[in-house]
Amino acid sequence: MFEDIKKRRLTLGELLRLSVAAFSRNLSGLLAVVACVYLPVNIMSEHITGFITGSAAYQDLVRAAAAGSLNPQEYIDDIGNFAPMFLMMTLIDIVFIPLSLAAYTYIADEAARGRKAAFSGILDASLMKWARLIATYALYALFMLIGSFLLIIPGVIMAVSMTFCVSFAALTDKWGVSALNESRRLIKGNWFRTLGVLFVSWLISLPVAYVLTFLKSYLPGIPLLSPAYDTLVQFPLSIFSLMPIFYFLNMRHLREGAGPGRDYTGGSPGGGDV
Repeated sequence: MFEDIKKRRLTLGELLRLSVAAFSRNLSGLLAVVACVYLPVNIMSEHITGFITGSAAYQDLVRAAAAGSLNPQEYIDDIGNFAPMFLMMTLIDIVFIPLSLAAYTYIADEAARGRKAAFSGILDASLMKWARLIATYALYALFMLIGSFLLIIPGVIMAVSMTFCVSFAALTDKWGVSALNESRRLIKGNWFRTLGVLFVSWLISLPVAYVLTFLKSYLPGIPLLSPAYDTLVQFPLSIFSLMPIFYFLNMRHLREGAGPGRDYTGGSPGGGDV
């Protein structure tokens, strides 16, 4: 099954089957990734959200909106009061999310080589490259911010073209601007297909996410239970996170002639820059 990555362009159904197979082979590794990355993120996010919703400014905002007496300028001012909290949540994502993306990439790459991912390898692909992953993902987020100011279409084009920058940083010596450029080069000529893969993988995850989110409403109000449940939800959803990565591996091999896990660049190590 996995050897087809090296031979031909895979269909969406095949990408999903590969993701399910890799998930079933790496249950313990994926569970460890979800626990180590998403649990601290969800705990911190819950505390920040609780701080915002419990503040007097937020309560005044809710009461004014319910009474229909919300002044637009007051709304803008109130939202501005929460800007530091929103910024903190964004920084938390920039620090932690690249770890999961890198770990998923390593797990998929090992599956493509017919092997179960070793936990030590997952650490090497994520924690050992953490600084480079953060720098790469931060640049990606910056370009997304710039793209949003350039209106929706340029932002979407940039987001799709650079979406595999962290995967490049995880598997090769490319990072920062170099990883962004490698992603753009890989996607060139396949932008719409890449968008389709990203959209479909997100779309088919929605029923699973909806059911699991609905079940959350029945949880008792025990401290830390909510972030723990939100973390557990990410475990089955990791199947759909693996789909675009298998697409990345498939495209990378067919376009560059690279075997899984091999730096196809042919250049010297340390090619990344910021």
